[in-house]
Amino acid sequence: MDQVLALIDDIYEAGADPSRWLSTMERLADATGGFDAVIGGMSGVKAPVFMAPRTDPAMVALYTSHYHASNPMQLGARKLPAGRAAFDTDLVDKDTFYKTAFYNDWCVPQGLRHGVALTIATTGGWTANLMISANTPFEQGAVDFLQALSPHLTRAFRINQLLHESRSESLGTFSALALADRGVFLIAETGLCMPANEVAEALLAQADGIRLVQGMLQCLEANDTRQLQRAIYHAASGKSATASAPVLVQRGASRLPLQLVAIPIPAEGWSKNGHPHRVMVIATNQETRLQQRTQELRQRYRLTPAETAVLQELARGGDRAVIADRLGVSLATVRTQLTSIFDKTGVRRQADVIRLVMEQV
Repeated sequence: MDQVLALIDDIYEAGADPSRWLSTMERLADATGGFDAVIGGMSGVKAPVFMAPRTDPAMVALYTSHYHASNPMQLGARKLPAGRAAFDTDLVDKDTFYKTAFYNDWCVPQGLRHGVALTIATTGGWTANLMISANTPFEQGAVDFLQALSPHLTRAFRINQLLHESRSESLGTFSALALADRGVFLIAETGLCMPANEVAEALLAQADGIRLVQGMLQCLEANDTRQLQRAIYHAASGKSATASAPVLVQRGASRLPLQLVAIPIPAEGWSKNGHPHRVMVIATNQETRLQQRTQELRQRYRLTPAETAVLQELARGGDRAVIADRLGVSLATVRTQLTSIFDKTGVRRQADVIRLVMEQV
């Protein structure tokens, strides 16, 4: 357990400081019994990103220039649902893979004959895949381990993206984050809070779980406010370079909580109106994410609007009778719709349906 907690700390360190990814990836490889952990990313307009701390730089250059577009393993990994880990044998036909030039000319010389993969959810059109390779087959525990780390890796990558976007020009770049459905707040040394994009302004205007009281960010519930203040204090105090654990802000019955993460801003910080800002608070509206996710599932599995509504209510919690009451339909109707959802998605347990919905929320 100590090893897992230490690795999670490393992941959040990399979220706050991307230069730490290489050492974190080495620890990931060691923890799963692999030789090297590789993170590859691709957007529609940029060259591929390929980080492999233990791979010969010449082989890295060969991969990005020649094998990236034709790597069957990477193409198979990109089909994995975000947040899902799998063995290499689940991604490609091994007999076919063993005949490829990529396997014989790139993998075999390095002793990379087996692997486990994880797809990491990112934003802005990016896809990212983590592949850990070894000379001997992996055990099931390696897949389970990556699966458990998936939410932390996803959050760290999204923090990286926010930090990159925010540094690219000026505070004005935060306006682009409106498309990401996340509110961004800057906290000054004095504790004063400044909403930095339209999503943040809208959350405050609606008093949607949070508000400004004498210029300081507070939650509607006193206990949530204490947790948020503690997270901001630790981020501002310099005691840790990592992002805080998420503070879940309650917003009323049958609504998913607002998720707040406090991130230390590097020493140079940002200055606005004479106030140096030392902490960034990122607010994720899980309700918006839930609606987006269920609409994706509706299209993928051809669900009806009524079935999609049941999916959303399942994610919000409550048994079937509670869901029927919230939707204003009979219990028999909810049972029928849930049976249809089982048939269309191929899952057989209500818990698995909820997991399917919440993968990227």
